[in-house]
Amino acid sequence: MVSILVPAYNAGPWIRQCLDSALAQTYSATEVIVVDDGSTDGTAEAVRSYGNRVRFIESPHEGGNAARNKLLELARGEWLQYLDADDYLLPHKVADQMKRVEQNLDLDIVYSPVILRDEGNGSERLLAMSATADLPLHYIRWSALNTNGFLWRRSSVSEVGGWKLDQAACQEHELLFRMMEAGKRFSLVNQPGAVYR
Repeated sequence: MVSILVPAYNAGPWIRQCLDSALAQTYSATEVIVVDDGSTDGTAEAVRSYGNRVRFIESPHEGGNAARNKLLELARGEWLQYLDADDYLLPHKVADQMKRVEQNLDLDIVYSPVILRDEGNGSERLLAMSATADLPLHYIRWSALNTNGFLWRRSSVSEVGGWKLDQAACQEHELLFRMMEAGKRFSLVNQPGAVYR
């Protein structure tokens, strides 16, 4: 199973598209969980409208990484898809990456490029990755790596201590650094699967 995990804070304008994309994945063995991090807009009402298709937990406002760690605890899947509430997945994202997992059961993280969307003018561009570059080189280049582009083995995230609570920005890069330090195994599926606003 893959757990699609959505930390949400005042995501009213975007949360429905986010959840619709999670529920529309062509990979069927998924669960969708939302932790609302103390939203004061209509986020909670929008999530509740999905009924039992989405597990929903309300929490006091503690920040994105606290919500991500709560989602880690709630997840039942062996694999985790973190999805920021203002972004969305393409329908094949989880299936494409799980196909790679099935080809190599020793992996800890599968990653893919994302599409950057500018809501101001409606333009989109691919944050491309080189198929000949390894993860450290992608890491040094920085901008192409994005939370929504990863599929994480749950036990590996737990083993390195989860998300760092006092990391105010670039949270996925900090977690990735600890994953690399721990010798975790990565694989690139060089096909975009998510849209990052």
